[in-house]
Amino acid sequence: MLARYPTSTPVAARQQCGADFEDRCTRSRPTAAVGVERPEADLRQTIFSKAVVHCGTAVCRRGRLLSSESCRSEQHPSTGGFAASAVVCCNELNRRILTMRITGQCHCGAISFTAVVDPKRVIACHCTDCQAFSGAPFRAVLPVPADDVSLVGNPKQYVKVAASGNRRAQAFCAECGTQLYATEPDIPKTLNIRLGCVNERAKLPPTVQIWGNSEVPWLHSLSSIPMHSAGMSSPLMQMLVPPD
Repeated sequence: MLARYPTSTPVAARQQCGADFEDRCTRSRPTAAVGVERPEADLRQTIFSKAVVHCGTAVCRRGRLLSSESCRSEQHPSTGGFAASAVVCCNELNRRILTMRITGQCHCGAISFTAVVDPKRVIACHCTDCQAFSGAPFRAVLPVPADDVSLVGNPKQYVKVAASGNRRAQAFCAECGTQLYATEPDIPKTLNIRLGCVNERAKLPPTVQIWGNSEVPWLHSLSSIPMHSAGMSSPLMQMLVPPD
């Protein structure tokens, strides 16, 4: 087994309890493990071990693992303690597998950060404020709890006041101007990290778009326009752009 059981627990019950819990965690595991730093088997073993220790003899008396939904509604005194632990540990397993560690910095390197993020929360925003702030047709952002972000450096802030009266602090590097994130101006709870300064941005496609009523009309025609792997060194670009 992966963890110690109370010595009073029957061997057969211990084995059944362990097999059931391992099966539960395996079935609750997403098919794609994005950004997991530790081997997934080691991660599951660690969380599984914690849950089995919490389990004690109670669940082994029942010889089976309750489903997540059953755990929440189970009132039997012999399983209540394990039920809560099982749900917490399985949720923790899913959270750890579903998250991704990212790094980033401003253009000049004066400010850098690391964060643990949910890669499925990337937003493409077409609002006119994002267009003006970014100087681009839209901006991609990734909301992250402030506690999951580690920042090195001191960003400057500009507090934007929306028409609704909502205040948002726009953080950027005072040296190079790189936009870093937006957050609550008083007590930051969530940082909307600007995807352009994230090193792993190619692995973080948007999953939703907002403010489509102000989307620039030519955006969807970009795929029909020639794409060059280089910039101004492209022969076609040299033909189109007159020399200085």
